[in-house]
Amino acid sequence: MSIHLATPAAPKTAVCGDAEAKQFTMWRWKATCALCKAASAAVSFEKAQPMDTLYRRDLPIRYSKLIEYVRQIGGAEEALIEFERDKNIACSVCPTCKADMADPIALLDVKQNRIVFACPMCSEPKLRQQWEKEA
Repeated sequence: MSIHLATPAAPKTAVCGDAEAKQFTMWRWKATCALCKAASAAVSFEKAQPMDTLYRRDLPIRYSKLIEYVRQIGGAEEALIEFERDKNIACSVCPTCKADMADPIALLDVKQNRIVFACPMCSEPKLRQQWEKEA
C-alpha cells in the first residue's frame, strides 16, 4: 500500500488525486507514491505567487543557511537530499538575469506549505540585503 502525500488544504486528499488513498504523510521523503512526488515537485520561482502568501520570517532566507539551520535542529539527511534535488529542478540559472542560482533566496510559504526560490539579484532590495547579510 502506497503512502501518499497529503494536500495541505485537505490532509486526507492525495496530491496525485487517488480517491482510494488510505495512508498519508506531509513529508515528501516519507511518501512512497511516485505520482504524488511528481505532482508536488518544487514550483519554479518564475510562477507568480498569490497575493495572500505568508512567509515565515524567523528562518534564514539564504538557501545554504537554511540547510545549516535544518541540520542544527536535527533534520533528516534524506529530506535534505530530496530538498537539494527539488532546488536543482526548480532553479539553476535565473532566466531573467542569467545569474547562478546555486545559493538562491529560499522562502517558506506557510499557507501553501512549500519553499519558493528566488534570484537574489532580481529580488527587491530588502530581500537582497538580508541574503547578503547572511553570507
